[in-house]
Amino acid sequence: MCRICEGPIDQPRAVIHLKCCPLVSAIPPNLVNLSHLDCSGCTRLVSIPYTLVRLRWLDCSGCTDLISLPPTFTWLQVLDCSRCYLLTAIPSTYAKLRALVCADCELLASLPDTFTLLMRLDIASVLGMPLAGVHP
Repeated sequence: MCRICEGPIDQPRAVIHLKCCPLVSAIPPNLVNLSHLDCSGCTRLVSIPYTLVRLRWLDCSGCTDLISLPPTFTWLQVLDCSRCYLLTAIPSTYAKLRALVCADCELLASLPDTFTLLMRLDIASVLGMPLAGVHP
């Protein structure tokens, strides 16, 4: 259920669910306290604001127009970017990742070299990509 259709999303909050909302093309940059964002299936979403520095959980799977992810999500622990067909890279600054799912990201050729240092990575689903040194 899309919460943006139920009211404004630019209010202070920690969790936002925008799942499969065809109206979402942008997320307000002033949501600095946001820790969980589910924007999966928001096919018109092109980018996620770099100002969401407290983000710990991000599901942007199926955001088919998403081009990039900000390097400022240094606290991010869970990332699902499956079916983000235009995504070309995952920032090397995501050092706290515990779960990573990026299957069917056609333009994502490999993961950053720094990901081999992610000892806490519990789940890694990166079909078709080299994962030298990363142990799911």
